[in-house]
Amino acid sequence: MGAARRRSNAITEDEIALLRARILQCTSHVVANMGVDKCSLSAVARAAGCSIGMIQHHFQTRDALVLASIAHRSDRLVDEWRRISASAADPVARIGALLALAVEGEESFVDAWGFWTQIYLVARRDPAVRDTIDATLRVWHALFAEALAEAQQAGIVSVDLDSQRLASYIVAAADGLAIQALGGFYGADSGTMHRDLVGLVARLLDIDPAALDHDRAGALGAGPAPVRR
Repeated sequence: MGAARRRSNAITEDEIALLRARILQCTSHVVANMGVDKCSLSAVARAAGCSIGMIQHHFQTRDALVLASIAHRSDRLVDEWRRISASAADPVARIGALLALAVEGEESFVDAWGFWTQIYLVARRDPAVRDTIDATLRVWHALFAEALAEAQQAGIVSVDLDSQRLASYIVAAADGLAIQALGGFYGADSGTMHRDLVGLVARLLDIDPAALDHDRAGALGAGPAPVRR
């Protein structure tokens, strides 16, 4: 009887995975709102609705918890980036969809960029954090570079442009505009970030900004059409 009761009360692997994901997600929210230095086990426990002991059971230390939350958010981001890239046949519309995702994806703008700006600060002094972010950002850069190279092959973007360098310009612009929007500098917000990012990329590629309408990314059957201005 006792053994049967213990088996019926056992936590399944799926339930453990869900609990870990909830703790990691709540950790990222605490980081976004309070910063890494103030992300304590007690703050995460309150946000996740569980005990500190439960968090320690799964992640041992606060530093291990924060690092795991970075990997968790990074994995989700990479999955979403790759899903977007795989869904868009038109490389320019794909770039537009990625630009839109840079502003706001599964998380709100404030939560997403609040988290990443805090993590960027930590990366300067923590090699493990820096390596995790670097691997993620290399995927982000590569997706833009690949889409740009396809646009060049299709005759949409000039072959005289360096796709790798253009990708670097785009991701740098996204980071810079996000910091402005997050702080409200120059009167910026997420809306002006998207507008300025699209305008800048359109100018870099010498294309009509309308071609970067991310809603076009859903038109899978249509091949890319020249949109040079």
